[in-house]
Amino acid sequence: MKKYKVIIIGSDFGGQCAAINLFKQGISDFIILERRDFVGGTCCQNSYPGAAVDVQSPLYSFSFKPYLWSQMYAEQSELEHYTRLIIDKYKLGEGYRKNKGPFP
Repeated sequence: MKKYKVIIIGSDFGGQCAAINLFKQGISDFIILERRDFVGGTCCQNSYPGAAVDVQSPLYSFSFKPYLWSQMYAEQSELEHYTRLIIDKYKLGEGYRKNKGPFP
């Protein structure tokens, strides 16, 4: 079993930010565990009609990667788009593993 220096639980915004900050510190020996079959967290999961953010959209932007939101309370599809931009830009999908049990 491979051992990692850091294990990140969840690939939502908190997990993404943790991974990016680890990269910035020169740490790449980590894994992101996610219970879903995809990276991105709840904003990529909930796609029901009318799904949208409940706080002002700019608060979902990382300070190091601002985004020009189309409206103050973005719909789910736009939030997912921003999330995918972050995942792709920082290659976070490569450090992802679906958590199939209590240990990696």
